[in-house]
Amino acid sequence: MGFTDVDHFLLLLFIMSSLLHTTILQTDHSKYTVIVQREIRVQRGLCVYIPCTFTVQSGTPSMEAYGIWYKGDPNGEVASSQNPSKAPPQNPGRIFFTGDAPKLDCSMSINDVQSSDGGTPYLFRLQDVGGGSYNYINYRIQLTVTELTDKPVITPVTALLADKEVTLTCESPGRCNGSAPLITWNKGRVQGSSVTYQTIHPDGNKTYYSNITFTPSKQDHQSPLTCIVNFQASSTSTSTQINLNVEYPPVVSIIVKENIQNENTPIIVNEGDSETIKCTVDSNPESTITWTKEDITLPETLNGQTSIYSVKNANSNDTGIYRCSATNSHSTITRSVTITVHYAPREPQIHCFTPKDCPIDGNTTIYIKEGSSLSLRCAAESFPPAKLKWSTTYKNQTHFNTNQNGEISFSEILLSDDGSYICQAENKLGNSSASVTIKVTFGPRSVSGKNSTCKEAEHHIKCSCIVESFPVANIQWKIDGKSYNTSDNGIQITTSRIKAETNSTLSLPFNQKDFPSIECISSNQYEKCMLPLLSKKSLSEKSSLGMIAAVSVVLAVSVILGTAFIVLQYFRRRKLKQESKDEKELTSNSQDAIYSNASVFCNNGEISQQIPNKNLAQDDGTVYMNCGEVQYASINFAMMKPKPSMEMMEPETEYAVIKPR
Repeated sequence: MGFTDVDHFLLLLFIMSSLLHTTILQTDHSKYTVIVQREIRVQRGLCVYIPCTFTVQSGTPSMEAYGIWYKGDPNGEVASSQNPSKAPPQNPGRIFFTGDAPKLDCSMSINDVQSSDGGTPYLFRLQDVGGGSYNYINYRIQLTVTELTDKPVITPVTALLADKEVTLTCESPGRCNGSAPLITWNKGRVQGSSVTYQTIHPDGNKTYYSNITFTPSKQDHQSPLTCIVNFQASSTSTSTQINLNVEYPPVVSIIVKENIQNENTPIIVNEGDSETIKCTVDSNPESTITWTKEDITLPETLNGQTSIYSVKNANSNDTGIYRCSATNSHSTITRSVTITVHYAPREPQIHCFTPKDCPIDGNTTIYIKEGSSLSLRCAAESFPPAKLKWSTTYKNQTHFNTNQNGEISFSEILLSDDGSYICQAENKLGNSSASVTIKVTFGPRSVSGKNSTCKEAEHHIKCSCIVESFPVANIQWKIDGKSYNTSDNGIQITTSRIKAETNSTLSLPFNQKDFPSIECISSNQYEKCMLPLLSKKSLSEKSSLGMIAAVSVVLAVSVILGTAFIVLQYFRRRKLKQESKDEKELTSNSQDAIYSNASVFCNNGEISQQIPNKNLAQDDGTVYMNCGEVQYASINFAMMKPKPSMEMMEPETEYAVIKPR
């Protein structure tokens, strides 16, 4: 039977169908697998390396085999190919087939990822001339491109030290063999230079970084520093900002009334007022702050890095140097300020300057001997220093000199200098004063216009001794060598004192036989003086002279006028010559009369250094001071006529003034 054309066609169709069915049945798809991450997320601008391996049905591909990555299906866009000449990639230099098909490696890298790189999944195809080709449809890769969120990393992040050079590094995100990004620094206050580097890793990928070198200062603390990375191929960028942590030692300032205080300018506070001083500290890390005065820690109020100390109700004890110390891990810094409290003068204190050992009674009375020199110094505690001025309440007292140092001086103390003197201290805050009384001391001496005398009365002798002195004198009477200061055995002594004058009277019996020797001894603690008032004289000698005088008078009356006149003249001349001779040879022990003394001046003695004592011992045994040679005047009673009825009258005789040589 013959075959027609239709038969031949049908037969050919059957054979081809059989062959095709045989091939599909012989392909074991389970032998074709791809080991790869099926879902991959990558940030725009970065790069991604996709490791990939695959298997084939039997053995390994031939050496001529190569791999192709499609975006979509085998009829779509070629993303990368191991054999660019067969299927050139659409993105040369950015997406790379980094695997090796003969070695079952289907890895791929994408640099500078763009948004368009995502969306459609990627399909791997093995192309092998000797062993056939295969599309790994069931092993597609889904790439998702997100916005860039990774930040560059700045190191180191440790604290910086002021004035010490440092280098910071900014490392770009991503690690691949893509194009180098542009790394820049926004330095703000930082003055430094930057350089970009790359590091090539063993797998061929690269890391990019930039260094900046600068010397931070205290002012750079907390200032921002920004590293900016620009991925130019993808038109995206990322950045990291840090605030510099610059450590530095304390910077200390003392503030008064909102002004920074200069250490050389004191703070002036008036007594009774208050003042607040602040110590502010700028440091990193923070400091421990303390206030001290003379190494004594003061209470304070701390407000952050400000320490506050308050002076309340100021007084002179608050004057001093106050120190604020701040300590952190780098140093201890101290600043100081001086507080000066101004106050009005305290009560002045008065002291002897010359002589240094002058007696002062309770800082109010000074005893100084007449004729001495005297300087007083007045001092008053105050600040600012007070001006010192001396004055006196007596207008006629100008016998002194003063100066600005608070001194008053007398070249020679006079009795007129006796009185009160006032020292006044004054400054701008007030004044105060103190007074001192000068008491001029002197030894016993006669009182002008008042005589010390002895008078003879009926059956007794009356004597008075009048002296002035300061301190007031004690008076002793010495009768025939025996001392009396109080009445005793008929001897009556009365002593009175008015101010500087001492008046003592003595009354003693008189037997008309002998005149006693009488002396007045006056003394105070500065001098002791003896005043002879009466010398011892025999009464019979005095009576004989009286008889001769009486007889002479009777004879003169009874003779003839001529003879009487001649005889009278003769005896008168003789008597006058004899009296003149006797006056020249007269001593205190041979006088005819009772004597008086109006003025007695004694040599000075040594001044005691004690406060005057009014009560001296009756007779302390002190050697009498020389009162000088005393002259006496005598009166001749021979020429006098006896008075009638003389026995009925009390004889009373007054005597001439006796003055020392």
